[in-house]
Amino acid sequence: QVGRLPWSICWILPNKKYGSLEYMCIGKSCRTRVQVTKVEGEEEAESPKTERLGRVYLHRLGLGEQGEVLLQEVARRECRAVLDMKWQPGGEGGSLPRLGVCDAGGALTVYVAGEGGLQSEGEVTVSPGLALALDWGPGGQRAAVSDSRGAVHVLQRDTAGQLVVSRSYPG
Repeated sequence: QVGRLPWSICWILPNKKYGSLEYMCIGKSCRTRVQVTKVEGEEEAESPKTERLGRVYLHRLGLGEQGEVLLQEVARRECRAVLDMKWQPGGEGGSLPRLGVCDAGGALTVYVAGEGGLQSEGEVTVSPGLALALDWGPGGQRAAVSDSRGAVHVLQRDTAGQLVVSRSYPG
């Protein structure tokens, strides 16, 4: 049982490139932490700093002996609240699937998914606001992320293979 309704659900289906694995990722916003800080001699802020927390789950799907669908949790990662996530298309040779996650901290985090779970490949902060939506370009070498301020940020892989913001279009 996952609890509250998730923000995002992503699937990767079996194919030649990844073998016979089938994964499902569920990202959700699970709780909110509020931090109130008061400095002596200053008036209290009108609204306290809020940190939205979340979790990304990686499940492996399979069939049991009676044909029933089996769902096995492979990994779970604590993170900022998940607002969108998508599997990166393409990949070189037999590389493992990669999952891009937009979060409430204004960042895009890329995870590598495999039998050992989810390993962070890198994180790029694209906005001081929320990173709301993600879409990958063909082949996964470019991505576009929209934010809560109405801007769209285009990211592409540099010579080291890391995603960097190459262009931003203000909202």
